[in-house]
Amino acid sequence: MGGIGSIKALNAMLTYTIALMLSRWMGIEEYGEFAFYIGVINLGMVFAAAGTENFLTREVSASLVIRDTNRIQRLVKYGILAASIGTLIVLSLIGIFDIIPWESGILVKSTPGYLFVLIPLLVLCKIFHGVLRGFGRPTMALVPEVLLYPLLCLIAYYIFFSYMHLNVDSSIALFGNMLAAVLVVIVGVIAVRKTGLRQLKPSPSISELKSWGRSSFFFILVSASNSIFNQIDRIMLGIMRDSSEVGIYAVAITNSNLVEFVTLAVNLSLAGVVSRLNALNDHKQLQAMVKVFARIVFVSSGIIVAILFVFGEWILKLFGSEFRLAYHSMMVLAISKLITAIASMSGLLLTMTGHEKWSAQIAFLACSINVLLNLVLIPRFGATGAAYATLITVIIWRGMMARKVKILTGIDPTPFLLWPKHNQT
Repeated sequence: MGGIGSIKALNAMLTYTIALMLSRWMGIEEYGEFAFYIGVINLGMVFAAAGTENFLTREVSASLVIRDTNRIQRLVKYGILAASIGTLIVLSLIGIFDIIPWESGILVKSTPGYLFVLIPLLVLCKIFHGVLRGFGRPTMALVPEVLLYPLLCLIAYYIFFSYMHLNVDSSIALFGNMLAAVLVVIVGVIAVRKTGLRQLKPSPSISELKSWGRSSFFFILVSASNSIFNQIDRIMLGIMRDSSEVGIYAVAITNSNLVEFVTLAVNLSLAGVVSRLNALNDHKQLQAMVKVFARIVFVSSGIIVAILFVFGEWILKLFGSEFRLAYHSMMVLAISKLITAIASMSGLLLTMTGHEKWSAQIAFLACSINVLLNLVLIPRFGATGAAYATLITVIIWRGMMARKVKILTGIDPTPFLLWPKHNQT
């Protein structure tokens, strides 16, 4: 956990530094445009990955328990096939949207071509990440994608904008992302080979393809719903308002995301452990572990929210004087992250114990609510409306998830064991 926490802390620092540098270099409108395209990339990447990341984590981990290396090779081969199909579909849809004659918003401009290369590269990173987590190597899984990638992006931005003095625009920044992704893919290949997975000779059978496809479908719904929830607000702001609104909201997101880095570190490090304990039917140890880490996440998140509340306005000035308008949105988003921390492990427990169907259904419902709220609130209230849409959705989503975990597994995912005892079904 120490290694994972350190990596996530470094990732938060790098991500924050990138946002700080780019917002000051680009200004509010150009930075808003860049944030919009990053949202499109992140959303498209999740659909393109076709649910393979978490699916491979669970299934590779389970295969290690029964020492079936041939099954692991078939799983990885399936993951590559599913992600390839998903990537083709996503890139085709982006191309269609690009040729539509939009009359307002950021989409009036043509989509940068680098985006069409960046998404497939990042999908490969997701596959490597899932495999390495399944092998019980969460630190090795995190380093390329979570640490190396933002570091290389930061270096590229500095070279382009500070050393070479190129025009500070979103297209050049995305080119830097693409170069960084190429190097990260190379590192990912090396890391996977170090697990002993050097060849993929056996192919999955037709029955396996059908079974894994059905299981992956629910992982797609969960991942896609999470990604839509995290990205759709800035995308809808870019379509329904303008790039300056996206710039303000992106800075609010950057600061509020500091609240959840402990949550992400815990979930990433414990995914394989939860799967193995569930396979051994050791729910007593699983509950004890969840209780400890849930409390760590909640207390850590609360401290960060308090810091943002007191020093938030001063912090926002670092990004530029125009970004002070982000304070209200930032605090609303920070509170939503704190609420998420109360049931931070509920999604992990559902997906890693074979209940991804319920996780997918709840996530899809919450995502639908969020989109509807954004449609109602963004046109009138802009970035602030998007933030409140997120807060309302989080309250509904996390409450339903925590309750369902208790009913299905008998495990209470909350830090203070809020739910009464319930017989497992």
